[in-house]
Amino acid sequence: MKAYPRIQKIAAVLVGATLFASGSLKMVDPVGTGLIVEEYGKLFHAGILSGGFARTFGFVLSLFETICGGAMLTGVYRRTFRGAATALIGIFTVVTVFLVVRNPSMDCGCFGEAVHLSHRASLLKNLILLGLCVLSITPHVEPPASGRTRYVAGGFMAVGIIVAAVRSLMGIPPYDFTEFAPGVELAASQDNSLVAAGDAFELSFVYEKDGERAFFDLDSIEQAEADGWTYVGTESLRRVPESARDEVVTLSFLDRSDRLRDSLAARGNVLIVSFYDTARADEAAWQRTLETLHRAEKAGMRPLLLVEVSLTDLDRMLEGVPGEDFLKECSFQTDRRKLLALNRDNGGATGFSEGMLVKKWGVRKMPSDEALEEVVADPVEAMMVSGSRGRMTLQGYFLYALAVALLL
Repeated sequence: MKAYPRIQKIAAVLVGATLFASGSLKMVDPVGTGLIVEEYGKLFHAGILSGGFARTFGFVLSLFETICGGAMLTGVYRRTFRGAATALIGIFTVVTVFLVVRNPSMDCGCFGEAVHLSHRASLLKNLILLGLCVLSITPHVEPPASGRTRYVAGGFMAVGIIVAAVRSLMGIPPYDFTEFAPGVELAASQDNSLVAAGDAFELSFVYEKDGERAFFDLDSIEQAEADGWTYVGTESLRRVPESARDEVVTLSFLDRSDRLRDSLAARGNVLIVSFYDTARADEAAWQRTLETLHRAEKAGMRPLLLVEVSLTDLDRMLEGVPGEDFLKECSFQTDRRKLLALNRDNGGATGFSEGMLVKKWGVRKMPSDEALEEVVADPVEAMMVSGSRGRMTLQGYFLYALAVALLL
């Protein structure tokens, strides 16, 4: 093989590996990719890039990106996929030039939630990839006549991509890159388990105003009272060290009196069923939710239902639904973005123990009695098993792709 064709192959492999990785990371999280597309829709004032269409468009685009990457790695249909990759990266480059010029407060989403790049770094990456693409196709070199191994490897690669694509449409992402990943702690529980024994305590004064509760230190209570806050009690909170603060997330939600009830999710064993698009919930979804919440209560967990709509609107949606009184009793309102980060499935479940996120379930596989009992009996082990399984699934997918590429 002459030197230049070898250089072209190396360039194609580098581009293919990047496209395969970036496309796969977006493909396995269709909801998160849909959010990225929605951000671009707002940036370019394209109203069509929203809702269900944004999710579908994002999934198809990431699937195409993954297929292009896999084809370039295995070397099948060189002219077609190298040309398609060049066109795709060319479009990405134009978009990132616009991002650099406008500098909006959003991430490019090149690698989904896994890797965050600045606009300039994203542009540099795309320019390098575009240069490699041009190198890989100029001039076009016909592959050797005996290319059976490439097509066998391409077939195995296609099977892996299809399996990953179907799996991503059937449940939540195998590995969570959001702030609500298994093992994180809720901020409302920081006085319990976030800090090792021996950490100092801080005396905090609890005040309320307009249904909202807040904590103030001794130096701030005079100003708080001047601002209309009413003293209701005192609590001793452990000081959270700097090393632990990155592990703390906030999940704030309101009851029917518009009072913050964060502590309900941070004390004891809790199961949250969450809807980020409550209007889509049908009778079957409510029945599934009711059964799940009842199972959680039976297992000794506090059942909570979090929605993004006002509780008055929720009451109207629940009229005539079996078990509506129980559902209303468990329901609280919070921000849609929080619910999307908490659980990517509309109507999925999330388990907590003493404020630690233990495990997540998608709507197609809600927790059984046995799964809930495991969370209650040994939440740390349940969390470790859940996190390890997710990492192994994602790693296994990429190792499978690597093994296929090594066939060549």
